[in-house]
Amino acid sequence: MVIKMIFSFIGKGGVGKTTISSAFAIEMASRGRVALLSMDEIPMTHEIFKEKEKNIDIYEYKEIDAQREWKEKYGEEVYSLISSFFDLDRSIIEHIAKAPGISDEFMLAKLLELKDNYDFIVWDTAASSSTMHLLLLEKDFYEHINSDIKFYFEIKDTLSKIMRRNVNPLEILNKWKKLAQDVWDLLSKETFFFIVKTDDDLSYIQGDIIEKELNSMGLKIYKHILNRWKGKYDAPIKIPELTGNPREIVEMVRPFLREVHI
Repeated sequence: MVIKMIFSFIGKGGVGKTTISSAFAIEMASRGRVALLSMDEIPMTHEIFKEKEKNIDIYEYKEIDAQREWKEKYGEEVYSLISSFFDLDRSIIEHIAKAPGISDEFMLAKLLELKDNYDFIVWDTAASSSTMHLLLLEKDFYEHINSDIKFYFEIKDTLSKIMRRNVNPLEILNKWKKLAQDVWDLLSKETFFFIVKTDDDLSYIQGDIIEKELNSMGLKIYKHILNRWKGKYDAPIKIPELTGNPREIVEMVRPFLREVHI
């Protein structure tokens, strides 16, 4: 039986995450259906997979996509709550969707959406600063949504008029709470994080910082991958400098990832 898993490749921009993610996706495709999910704002997976690959589906998911889906899934609920307090038209939904952190809060739900349809998800993350920001926001959302529900009970009498308008804040908050719990369970229990770095001082130091931050959040760090290895540093998986077009390099990287045993 295939155990569903998520493999996340994280590191600063330019270390080769997309190449390594793509190579790993091809390797895992021999063991089941794979979703290769890129959250880079300038995704390049389509340059590597110019033709349909057996057992692999490509998803390039950017912040603007998250904003659109947030509006579709949650915009009306949020409008129902806000319009219960203030006299506003629906244009407020567009403004809220673009507010800092709003779509980010739900961006990782894309992993949850894909999970049931694939045996493996290979997650090609954005640059480390964006990804760490995303993870920290999700953790904060997960930890504080219970406080929001407690606050609701404290002002329940005040909201009785709203309840009579067929808007149930508790129902909405509980739905968001379940979403937050499901996403965080996915990240903390079913996701293996690979830290990708190159063989230079700055990249190596940043890789160690990423590891400490992930550890502080209770997330699994499975292995470090040292790309463009020149012999200066060490890591469980070392990939030398390779040349060729993007797809050729992906094929050359694949043998190095066969050492990964899950």
